[in-house]
Amino acid sequence: MKKLLKGMILALPFLWLGGCGPKNDEGAKEPSGDDPIENLQAQVDQALAEKAATAAQDEGSTGVAGTETGAGDAGTGDAKPKPKGTGPAQLTILCKTMGKDIPCDVTIMDSGDGHKIDGGTEKNSYSFSLTSGTYMIDLKFHGAVDKPKLTLNGVELAAGETVERVVNFPMAEVKFVPVTAGTAKKLGGWKLRIKLKGATDWATENVKLDEYVYVSPGLYEGQLYKGTTKKQSTIDISSIQVNEGAKSTVPINVSH
Repeated sequence: MKKLLKGMILALPFLWLGGCGPKNDEGAKEPSGDDPIENLQAQVDQALAEKAATAAQDEGSTGVAGTETGAGDAGTGDAKPKPKGTGPAQLTILCKTMGKDIPCDVTIMDSGDGHKIDGGTEKNSYSFSLTSGTYMIDLKFHGAVDKPKLTLNGVELAAGETVERVVNFPMAEVKFVPVTAGTAKKLGGWKLRIKLKGATDWATENVKLDEYVYVSPGLYEGQLYKGTTKKQSTIDISSIQVNEGAKSTVPINVSH
């Protein structure tokens, strides 16, 4: 506005000499044509009117962005992203050893406080419907003479997710055969108890001889025994090596 007034004052001598000014739009004050001050005032009034009209037109055309009907307000949380999945997670567990399905026990626990969530016994396939979270899963194979256990830690399940876990127990399928001087020897009525080398407790006390059984691979020590607890004959076996794999014979050296 200061620039406009300055320009008009500079033009005052020319307006005085010419005795005329620009034609006024409707609504502006009509100049007398002879008074230069009056002409200047009229031009100022006209300029102010034009500026007000332009400002009103600009305001009406721009409006306020982001307020379309039904568009929602992105800043209020109305348009939250949808989660990747909804509903419970589906967990399937399959128990196997050496490519075969085997029955096992399953216990599903909360990974945080360890309390039991779900589980089952003596099945080779399980299906569980669980809420999203992190779980710990214990599995036990009763079909092996040492009843081995496996634990899956940090099993994460997302809402609506379908997860399958195949659990393979490392196993040996063996036949314990007593031998003397390299020759198999029948020991009727004798049984075998075994434990991992250096362990305190027996892993099992009822292993049949000359029959195939499942047992976890490892280095064992054992004892052949016969009779009742009160009157029992025993033969100590210092070392029994069991290797992972299907159907093999494990010799047990006995002195008689």
